[in-house]
Amino acid sequence: MSESKSVPLVIIPSYNSGQFLRELLERLGKVHPLADSLIVDDGSTDDTEVQSLKYQVNIVKHSENRGKGLALVSGFQFAFQNGYKAVITMDADLQHPPEYIPKLIKAAEGGRYDMVIGSRRLQLRKMPFLRRLTNYLTSVIVTTLTKTYIPDSQSGFRYISLEVIKNIQLTEPGYQLETEIIIKAARSGYKIGHIPIPAIYNDAPSSIKKFRDTIRFIRLTLRSLYF
Repeated sequence: MSESKSVPLVIIPSYNSGQFLRELLERLGKVHPLADSLIVDDGSTDDTEVQSLKYQVNIVKHSENRGKGLALVSGFQFAFQNGYKAVITMDADLQHPPEYIPKLIKAAEGGRYDMVIGSRRLQLRKMPFLRRLTNYLTSVIVTTLTKTYIPDSQSGFRYISLEVIKNIQLTEPGYQLETEIIIKAARSGYKIGHIPIPAIYNDAPSSIKKFRDTIRFIRLTLRSLYF
């Protein structure tokens, strides 16, 4: 095990996100060390790797597209292997402003939270209608299942203590892994906090497969009734 790191590892799952990486990494480097950041190239077919190599950022590359959940798992493994105590997870498409990373860390440390989620709840009206509806319904379901107030269960912009990841079993390969983490962390007694973040949307195509991922979410919630 490497020497323990004093800052979180920023994990950025990236699938065909090359067009965004220059701006993202330029902005990220102003608020967090790029040496403590990781691009997980999830089988991209564009210039994601080329753009990543222009910066002093760590890179893990999947030979094929394996899904966001498994990209995050690769990031968690890297963090454990390199002595980090916590991670920040964020998307590569500029929908999560890196300028809010210090606020996530401050909230975690100040509130002694094991997880802090960037919540877009105050700006839900800026979301497309179907996404707003989905976000609301899934957050209500997760809040009910965990008996913990979760205003934005679909936000992947998070601070997570690796103590949480170490002590829960993750099984979901796709986007549902983010929901699984919340449910299992809350049920294990870990403390979850929130900070407001802006709702930002651009022209990036979504990797979410609506029918498939909805079925997986339903399956996860049904299974959650019994664990």
